[in-house]
Amino acid sequence: MSNTNRDPRKGLRILVAEDNAVNQKVVVRMLEKLGYGADVAGNGFEAVAAVSLLSYDIVFMDCQMPGMDGFEATAQIRTMDGVDKHTTIVAMTANAMQGDREKCLAAGMDDYISKPMRQDDLAAAIDRWSLAKEVSKDQSQEVYKADYLLDESILRELSELADDDDPGLLEQLLSMFVNETPQRIEQLRRSWSLGDPYGMCETAHLMKGTCKQLGLLAMVSLCQLLEDRAESQALDKCDEVIARLEQTFRDTKQLLESKYLVREA
Repeated sequence: MSNTNRDPRKGLRILVAEDNAVNQKVVVRMLEKLGYGADVAGNGFEAVAAVSLLSYDIVFMDCQMPGMDGFEATAQIRTMDGVDKHTTIVAMTANAMQGDREKCLAAGMDDYISKPMRQDDLAAAIDRWSLAKEVSKDQSQEVYKADYLLDESILRELSELADDDDPGLLEQLLSMFVNETPQRIEQLRRSWSLGDPYGMCETAHLMKGTCKQLGLLAMVSLCQLLEDRAESQALDKCDEVIARLEQTFRDTKQLLESKYLVREA
């Protein structure tokens, strides 16, 4: 892990986690041009170690790194953060496929910028998240959760299906989700403990279908990740993904309860 001098004019502590030496130099130079200094971590292990030692305002996290990728590093940082702290993590990825942003957010990252890196993108991300630091914790967390947990347009469309004969359709659908999901998560955990990729794939696919229909973005991404790993019979660390899915369900349920007055049966 290497260090550059921080610019006191800016006052932000930034970490760049990137394994490619050329990309490291480009990103650090762009940040310097913007008036920021940055520390550099060469892989996920170094990124986690750096965050454990210093409190960073923003971490630019490459998604694909050897040994420990950006998703795993983010999961560990979120565990270290606990309840009272939230390290801003901005994903950097060479992929630009539909759904990548949702995948990054579901993994616990706050934002997403694609490669090749551009100075304007870095500046915009810094502006967004340095401003968010000035917002109260409760307000910023609500915006953060609403942005990556729910697709409000899908929920609005579902609410428009209600009529005089069935005025509470949306609440019924969301209540079904809230009531059945704990059992589905337990089925996933059981399939993982038994080493049963078929069972895990089947349950993850079923949950994904429900969540997609309801516009529950983060849960869709995590279910897809479990389904992909089960199909390739790569069950190692699936327990960590299931734990993230369970926490995401709790966050989603809390948000649905506050916005749509959904309750368990």
